[in-house]
Amino acid sequence: MLLRAGYAYVPYSILESVIEKTKEQYDLALRQMQGTIRGKKPDWRPWVGYFLKALQRQKQRLETKIKRERGLRACGSVGLLPNVVEGAPP
Repeated sequence: MLLRAGYAYVPYSILESVIEKTKEQYDLALRQMQGTIRGKKPDWRPWVGYFLKALQRQKQRLETKIKRERGLRACGSVGLLPNVVEGAPP
């Protein structure tokens, strides 16, 4: 839908990079959850907790990128996402 509206596709925020940097926590949360999955009361908390923290880290990274983009635009430089940051079509 955004492409049809004139926005360019730019992979600006990828959760995979956060997961790669926290691979040990990912594996631990997965093993903890898998240890309970076949029981009467599976414990999803380690797995869900890991992903919520990963999303929070990614949100913080994205906020930093957006602030940097806005700073570049304020200085007259063209950033990666000039139209998406402001929310207006090109």
